[in-house]
Amino acid sequence: MRNFEVVIGHGKESEVFDVRDNKDHGNGKCQFEVFRNEAIVLSLEPEGPYLRTCSNPGNLAEEIIYQIIAKIKLNRL
Repeated sequence: MRNFEVVIGHGKESEVFDVRDNKDHGNGKCQFEVFRNEAIVLSLEPEGPYLRTCSNPGNLAEEIIYQIIAKIKLNRL
């Protein structure tokens, strides 16, 4: 399991998310779990070359989800 931070936005309007990469995921878990203030707000699963949303309990806007996905892809290289 690998953890890293993703920052969306700039300055005072930035949000920090903690991403947990459950590389050997299973047991009903998606590969990526995204947390804000220690609460899970998003989970993502690889689908071919893309990441799809498994769940969005934090009710994040699509624009924020796309930005998180882009940062995860950059971090995985």
